[in-house]
Amino acid sequence: MFLRSVLRKIIVIGIAILAAFIQTAVFPLFSFQIPYPNLMILLTSVFGFIAGKREGMYTGFICGLCADLFGGTVLGFSALLFMYLGYMNGMIRRFIYEEDIIFPIILVAATDFAYNFIYFVLNFMLRNRLQFGYYFIHTVLPEIIFTAVLVLFSYKQFLKLHKRLLRYEEGSET
Repeated sequence: MFLRSVLRKIIVIGIAILAAFIQTAVFPLFSFQIPYPNLMILLTSVFGFIAGKREGMYTGFICGLCADLFGGTVLGFSALLFMYLGYMNGMIRRFIYEEDIIFPIILVAATDFAYNFIYFVLNFMLRNRLQFGYYFIHTVLPEIIFTAVLVLFSYKQFLKLHKRLLRYEEGSET
């Protein structure tokens, strides 16, 4: 039983490291002065929504830690913020039908907006840089749109992975 629960954690860590690498090393190669999808937000939101509060917190912490390590920000800032966002997404799990694709798109977009708003307040506003409109139009909105579109292609895959891991953890998969 212990090994079965460890497998989920190892898979989440692997996916988070791969996503952080893609976000910090691959996406900038193709960027044409526009923001790219926030894979860390996508993973945190989707795993929280699919698997619940505990899994959302764990995934959020791992994704935030990867974002801190790969992004060069203050170690722990993103980990704490993503952990909180994962918990909030996990709370919503019991109110929704997980097979629906529209709600995860809205949820990821709202989580991305919340993250960027908190990031703006803590990193720009406190230093008296108050151009939120410019920041929203040129950074936040394109990132939200690209991340939400990516949910269309990835949500069902993460849902299948989650269900497969559940079957494995219950011991019914051969």
